[in-house]
Amino acid sequence: MTDTRTSAVSVSGLTVGVGAHGPTLVDDLSFEIAAGTVMGIVGESGSGKSVTSLAIAGLLPPSLSVRAGEVRVDGRVTASAGRRRRRGNDRVDIGVIFQDPRAALNPLMPIGAQLRRSLRAAGMNRARAESRSLELLEDVGIADPVRVGQSYPHEISGGMCQRVVIAMVVGAEPSLIIADEPTTGLDLTIQAQILALLHETVTRLGCAVLLITHDLAVAATMCDTMLVLYGGVPVEVGTSAKILTAAEHPYTIRLVAAVNGEVSRGALAIDDGGDLR
Repeated sequence: MTDTRTSAVSVSGLTVGVGAHGPTLVDDLSFEIAAGTVMGIVGESGSGKSVTSLAIAGLLPPSLSVRAGEVRVDGRVTASAGRRRRRGNDRVDIGVIFQDPRAALNPLMPIGAQLRRSLRAAGMNRARAESRSLELLEDVGIADPVRVGQSYPHEISGGMCQRVVIAMVVGAEPSLIIADEPTTGLDLTIQAQILALLHETVTRLGCAVLLITHDLAVAATMCDTMLVLYGGVPVEVGTSAKILTAAEHPYTIRLVAAVNGEVSRGALAIDDGGDLR
């Protein structure tokens, strides 16, 4: 058993598949994230990154299940075999930032009301939630929090919607923030602002962050460590510097080369006799 006292997050032998006997999508995944650090899970589309994040958050759809292993956050089990979702009376230890912020917001409710509801769900009283919601909007760089709080999601930009989602997550003060492709669909300037905001957040809160991304450039900017997934199997883990400059696994080497323009499109597959490790 991993010594969870040394890390904020411990994932041990996590295996996820379709139903009880269908294909395995993530196989025997183990890693730790220390408080105040960022780990990136990288790999091409279909490698199992988002499935991993949903399993850790306890948000797998009914068609998928955790077959083995467990996830501990601050020493408490938040996901394990046979436990599909977090129980309703569990403390909110995990916050999730999804890649489509508009899908994470209720289109029929003003931003401020949604933020206050999330704070109330985290245990805050009504009066404090009212004032804290404005503070959080200011904290994530929204210049006119009163106006934005009265707005509906369709009335603000995608980048601002993502700031609102980050405010909701930060307000719950989770031990772990999972950011699943948080800059997808945003222009480069807004991407940089969102990444800087996430970096500032982890520094201020001292929480652990799991960043799911296919973009090695984003991972290099944000992450202290990286884990590389290939076909649902972890093939390499190490510091960001090691992964980017001294990768050892053939897939990781090709992944880095592809980012540098040294591998043609569609040429990431490797032939290693079927043994990915």
